[in-house]
Amino acid sequence: MLKPMLLDTIKKTVAGIRFRRILTVLGAAVLALLVFQGGVAVGQKKTEHAYRWNEHYRDSIVPCLVPTGDMMPPPPLIGPKALGGHGLVGDIIARDSERIILRNRENMEHSVVIDGMTVIRRCQETVRSDSLGIGETVTVIGMPNGRGQTKSSFIRIIPKQGCNPKRIPR
Repeated sequence: MLKPMLLDTIKKTVAGIRFRRILTVLGAAVLALLVFQGGVAVGQKKTEHAYRWNEHYRDSIVPCLVPTGDMMPPPPLIGPKALGGHGLVGDIIARDSERIILRNRENMEHSVVIDGMTVIRRCQETVRSDSLGIGETVTVIGMPNGRGQTKSSFIRIIPKQGCNPKRIPR
């Protein structure tokens, strides 16, 4: 006799408008918490990269620039000139066999690691890493590593004259 009454009470409670509102509020709170945690994780990743970049500035950039004596102070950790996400655009100011140093429009220097998996393109043509020259403007897509550098997965050389696309026959 107790079981049918208990089941009936549960059914009435679940079917009630108050229960639905409570579930809706709890669902919205969980969703908001997940979105907030996602933002915190992205911000933490960007901050770690900027911190590592500052920490390894002299190791990553200065050895490539020593011959020219051209060196700048590291960028700030926060503010409009702080390091961004996973893309870089700038002019190549130094290079060696495994990395290039870029200077962006804000005059900040970035160390970009190049390996055998890096795809390098000039217009539609895939080129080798030794075709990257000082003074060329490039766009780099990659992931920050633990040494304050960007490990490149794709580099596009931006030609000064632009690209002449090949005509497609009809």
